[in-house]
Amino acid sequence: MPCPHCGNASRQSRPDGRCVGCGHPLPEELRAPPEPSLQAPAEPHVKPQRRRTPVSWWRRLLGIGPVPGARLKACWVVTEKATTKRRVQAGELDTYFKAVEGVFNDYFDSIASGSGQDVLLRGTLKPGEKVAELPIILPVEADFDPEVLSPLYDRLFAVPVPEVSEGPVEFCMVFALWGGSAGRPFEV
Repeated sequence: MPCPHCGNASRQSRPDGRCVGCGHPLPEELRAPPEPSLQAPAEPHVKPQRRRTPVSWWRRLLGIGPVPGARLKACWVVTEKATTKRRVQAGELDTYFKAVEGVFNDYFDSIASGSGQDVLLRGTLKPGEKVAELPIILPVEADFDPEVLSPLYDRLFAVPVPEVSEGPVEFCMVFALWGGSAGRPFEV
């Protein structure tokens, strides 16, 4: 049957139900039958967004390219055999450390950058406690506004702590803020 709009008697094959000649919508009886799809329609592929552009170590060393707000330099557990004596599960402790690192990264990426320096987070996880003791130790020569730390502590205290038994677990984490300090204020 020809198109009621243009009179075109061509085979109507458009999948959207429009005339191949004029493009007007066709009545249901004139539309092309749906063709079976040979392959499933592709799902839209969404690449995960990276938080920041990766920069090679030598560019960072020379000061070329973006400097992350915070970078974990070192992390260690001070309490001997904390995981082997079943004080804390190693997987849970690792998840906690990654969460703390994420808080530092997110927070220092969100504020205006300052002069490069290192800070030491010396934490203690105690049995039955819902929040860790987390003093942040700054080097003596640090030029750091204490008001910057208040929102950081709020975020750190919101991180769920792993379950600890049979005594406290102490740990240290050294972060390089805005590229880190020129010297080594904390022995790693």
